[in-house]
Amino acid sequence: MTSPAADSFAERSRASPPAGPDWAGRTGRAGLGGAAFHGNFWSSVLTGTLCLDPKILSAHTSYMIAIAQAQASSTASPSAFFARWADVATWPEWNSDTEWVRLDGPFAAGSTGVLKPKGGPKVKFVIDSLLPGREFVDVSLLAGARLTFRHLVTAGPGSRTRIEVTVTMTGPLGWFWKLALGRGLKASLQPDLDRLVSAAEVADEAVAPDTSPA
Repeated sequence: MTSPAADSFAERSRASPPAGPDWAGRTGRAGLGGAAFHGNFWSSVLTGTLCLDPKILSAHTSYMIAIAQAQASSTASPSAFFARWADVATWPEWNSDTEWVRLDGPFAAGSTGVLKPKGGPKVKFVIDSLLPGREFVDVSLLAGARLTFRHLVTAGPGSRTRIEVTVTMTGPLGWFWKLALGRGLKASLQPDLDRLVSAAEVADEAVAPDTSPA
């Protein structure tokens, strides 16, 4: 049996559910912006000053949250894709929700940089892993979480290249960032990969040797 006060609170909750945050449907990393970040709570999340009970946080730090996955097949060579990824200034040409990207160092594991989502604050990232021709992993460093983009390139049938992109989240505030960014990332990841494939194929054709008869 519940108390009258508890019954009253439950009734009010059913009658007036809280409005959903307006960033929940924003596209990809652009969901970092918007009115939802106004106020002390959102400011504390962005600046990393939000304090939560360590017992609560520890329950969220030991597992990886799957966010989105995309796959594609291409006639472009693996090197064509790594050339596109290495040229970070051109990422906005195929990454629809990114305004600009800066890499502070070589395109190599351990290098860091900054990217600016459309409508959102700047975000630091790090190249976590780089195996030329095979794997490229970059991690966006959010407050209380790490947003990981793993790009895997393998040989496909018929001399084609297979590309797979997996997005995951880890960290004590991973649950929060999944709510903020998950829906948008799922919607944008495949179209962004398709645009990357087109860009890589165009670049690959431009440098391919001319084998037509003289």
